[in-house]
Amino acid sequence: MQKPTVRNMTIAALLTALTILIPIMFSPIRIPVGLTFTATLTVHAPILIAMFISPMAAAFVAIGSAIGFFFSAPTVVFVRAATHVVFAVAGAYMIRKMSANVTFKLILVWLVTMLLHASFEAAAAGLMVYLAFEYPLYIAYAEAATTGVGTLIHHSIDYAIMLVVLVALSKARLIDFKFDSKKKAAL
Repeated sequence: MQKPTVRNMTIAALLTALTILIPIMFSPIRIPVGLTFTATLTVHAPILIAMFISPMAAAFVAIGSAIGFFFSAPTVVFVRAATHVVFAVAGAYMIRKMSANVTFKLILVWLVTMLLHASFEAAAAGLMVYLAFEYPLYIAYAEAATTGVGTLIHHSIDYAIMLVVLVALSKARLIDFKFDSKKKAAL
């Protein structure tokens, strides 16, 4: 495990601040669908960027996301946001352990984190609808499906946004993810 540096801790703290502020500041333009799904675009980008720092940074920023939603959204959205820690830490470990070319690494990380993200959010939404809201099981399944599909799309959009920012951060030497002509990544 890489020893934390002041630079990495500072970047993680700034990303955490962003992931707390985005749900609060953008709550008026949040896109609701059904009982449990909402989309606040860009909210996952700081979490996804933190995955390129370390698993600890990714977890910390993901917890910040849950805090932001705790203050700005219904309980079901906060519970869904609390599951972000799973995909963030898994993605960060994948980035650390993989020695594939950059394109393959980025596609695989996107695919795995997207599926984890959607699965855990769908499960959280379905359980909340069935257990906490006491709706019938068929409504819980429908809400879980809506949340899962919505999260697949939402994660993909935020991942594309993150890639643009990651390239800029890499060029500015703030993130140690190298893009070179041979398509090899070095952390």
